[in-house]
Amino acid sequence: MKSQLLSVLTYLIFAALIIKPSSADLNSGLVAYWPLDGNAEDVVGGIEVEVLGDPKWLSGADARIGKGTLLCDGLDDQILAGDFNPSEGTDNELTISLWVTLNGHKETMFLKKGDDWSDNNMMWQFEMDDSGDLSIGRNGSAIWFGAIMPLEEWVHLAVTVGENTAILYLNGEPLGEGDFIMGTGTESTLRIGATQTPHRFIDGMLDEVLLYNRALKPDEIAQLADGPDVNTILPVEPAAKLVTTWGALRE
Repeated sequence: MKSQLLSVLTYLIFAALIIKPSSADLNSGLVAYWPLDGNAEDVVGGIEVEVLGDPKWLSGADARIGKGTLLCDGLDDQILAGDFNPSEGTDNELTISLWVTLNGHKETMFLKKGDDWSDNNMMWQFEMDDSGDLSIGRNGSAIWFGAIMPLEEWVHLAVTVGENTAILYLNGEPLGEGDFIMGTGTESTLRIGATQTPHRFIDGMLDEVLLYNRALKPDEIAQLADGPDVNTILPVEPAAKLVTTWGALRE
């Protein structure tokens, strides 16, 4: 009996060492999540936002994931999230994750944490230029990754910042990295879909905007880019503080 028990314990210990979880904890460090399902509600932190312009809330088959998506006209649509700083309490770590489909290559601001171009009023901006190249940067420090943005199809974009290094992902694949240090404008405005002038509006559809206070790993980004399958692997705790799952929120 003792030998059998020892064998079982040995097996369990061995299994624990070699078996890895099937998915990462994508709830860890998640500080804001905008599903954009008919409104601009942040279902994680309850961040108060202001919707400007006249964006259209689409539903059904137009959405990449879930019940709806946000259609932006490229003229004046944007979301302001106050002075929320997703990197607060960290060593300036960040992950931006979103789905977008664009109608053309033009200067486009996906997200920006900043009120002007000075370092003390800006932390970072995630953007595309009129050639389709993608960048994260701030005044005097920008990384252009040389990755051309596909058009008229849903694309998953993500950028991580950690240990003064930024990495760009397109559809779950890392496309480049470079040295990057955020600005000090921690109290500046968080903007979705435009810069402060305002201009560089999104011309297309935007869905599933997530912000983390840590730099996600490549396998975690790949899971987010898996699309609808992400519904089964990402537990979240919404603003109402009722424990649920990503899949339950999307239904």
